[in-house]
Amino acid sequence: VVLLHDNARPHVANRTAARLQSFGWEIMEHALYSLDLIPSDYHVFGPMKKFLAGQRFISDDDTKTAVWWWFCAQSAKFYNSGISKLVV
Repeated sequence: VVLLHDNARPHVANRTAARLQSFGWEIMEHALYSLDLIPSDYHVFGPMKKFLAGQRFISDDDTKTAVWWWFCAQSAKFYNSGISKLVV
């Protein structure tokens, strides 16, 4: 299990962090800024969330395949819309 956990001090108690580590889970620190996730990417997530809603995937590969096919199915208009929202 990999857990993305917000590391802002008001949200993380020492007891909670210790308990999570006791499970042997990999704890990923919450990035304040992610170089691979920028505000211009956000137009993608609403439609993708709607597409993925209610689906169950047996493996990570099944999930990746579904997302890949979703990207392939998007029209040029979808991508042009996202590009037009970029600040230049």
